[in-house]
Formats: sequence, structure tokens, C-alpha cells
Amino acid sequence: MAEEVSIKIMDAFVAVRKYISTNLIEQKYINILVLEDHEKIKALESSFAKFEEKRKVNEIYFNG
Repeated sequence: MAEEVSIKIMDAFVAVRKYISTNLIEQKYINILVLEDHEKIKALESSFAKFEEKRKVNEIYFNG
């Protein structure tokens, strides 16, 4: 009886360890994607800011 309980406890620890390691690998992958997307978003925001500046200049020229 005690041996069975010990084996089940060890199996539970192995399952928890596998679960945690799998989640850590997935989390690392997600973090990499988020960082890549963050850089792309910053580049887009910079582009939009430049377009907005040009729009303001053109608006002054055409309305001015």
C-alpha cells in the first residue's frame, strides 16, 4: 500500500515537472513573438507619425 502511494506521488511530481517545462517552452516562444511584434508595431507607429507630419505640412500649404 505505501509503495503504491509513493509511486503515485512520484508519478504526480513527474507529471507536474513535464507540465511546467512544456509551459516554460511555450511561454518563451510567445515572449519571442511578442518582442518581434513589438518592434514591428514601433516601426509602424513611427511611419504613421511621419505621415501625420507630412499631412500637417501639406494641409498648411494647401489651406495657407
